[in-house]
Amino acid sequence: MEHLERQYYDEQYITPAAESYAWYSNRPHSFTVLAEQTEMIGFMCLFPVTSHVYNELSEGTFNDKFMTYEDIIDVSSQQPSKVNLFLSCIVVDGHYRGRGAVQHMLQHYCAYYESLEKLGWKFEEVITDNVTEAGQRFSQKYGFQKLTVTKHDSFIYTTIFENLCLEVNCI
Repeated sequence: MEHLERQYYDEQYITPAAESYAWYSNRPHSFTVLAEQTEMIGFMCLFPVTSHVYNELSEGTFNDKFMTYEDIIDVSSQQPSKVNLFLSCIVVDGHYRGRGAVQHMLQHYCAYYESLEKLGWKFEEVITDNVTEAGQRFSQKYGFQKLTVTKHDSFIYTTIFENLCLEVNCI
């Protein structure tokens, strides 16, 4: 995953591999991965975050490079509640771009979180922290609205979870 990230992101935006592994080990719902045979071709991280992290993201003061797995809400062990989601990373290998990989991963996540809503969870907003122009184009394509510019020179966008899922299923 780190190898794929390095194709598109500067070091200042990449979560250290050990922490990414802790995210996955402790919050397996935090990643979805696409592979072709034995090769990883892309991945996405979309997960519920604590209100503290969401607020700091909204204010442009939080760099998710420093996020720990404790900042990700454990939907398997906590009581259902209203929460916000953070779409922290989308990476698709250049050879596989434009083939529907992002759409496929988004559909997977919408179905997953919609299934949790049937158990009492309520997913309100989805926030992104865009560090590339391609990230900004993604956010705009899927109906996110620009919220602020961060202290680390990226762009925060937000949308309603339900609206994202409508966009994903219409595009």
